[in-house]
Amino acid sequence: MSTWKPLPTGAPKEPKRIGVALDRLAKSLGAPGSDALQVVFGRWAEIVGPEAAARSRPLRLARGTLVVGVGDPGFATELRYRGTEILGRITEVVGRPVAERLEVRVRARR
Repeated sequence: MSTWKPLPTGAPKEPKRIGVALDRLAKSLGAPGSDALQVVFGRWAEIVGPEAAARSRPLRLARGTLVVGVGDPGFATELRYRGTEILGRITEVVGRPVAERLEVRVRARR
């Protein structure tokens, strides 16, 4: 077990804001900033509509690709067809482009 040691002199004494740390982490993983992730994942129903949101969910957003999971192959086809519309809506809601590609995956229901 290690023992506590004070920070070296000259180290910042104020804690860093969590948003700054999350942004740095997200960008290191190839994702947009935490603000964009929060909008896409937190406002999914607003982006795709309540009916589509009930049948899908965003799984990952990194390196310009949004991965969405659905439980039905037919609905996957519908979301792929709506891809340009969904990406445009994300740009509108976030306020800047964060994804240029939509990938839809059919996943087993849990």
